[in-house]
Amino acid sequence: MNFTIQAQWESFFQQIGLAQALPARQTEMQHAFYAGAWAILKMQIAIGQLNQNAGIQCLNGLHEEIVQYADNLQGGSKHADSDGTQSGKQKPQA
Repeated sequence: MNFTIQAQWESFFQQIGLAQALPARQTEMQHAFYAGAWAILKMQIAIGQLNQNAGIQCLNGLHEEIVQYADNLQGGSKHADSDGTQSGKQKPQA
């Protein structure tokens, strides 16, 4: 993964087919994308100042929030996480 906002913007731009949009729409979308990146960065900095347990709770809450948003976009279907569990569910201990 390329860890620049520009690289993520370019990937997003291609994934949603924004090249066919009017230039004003492209600009609006880029502004919104960067505003979201700024908001996430500010949250990461603030979370980094918390103790470990509070930070973990914040990150878990953010994860659940974005999963719920994605589920709502997909009509309520659950998404599997990278560890194979359903979003928001704890992976069973081995």
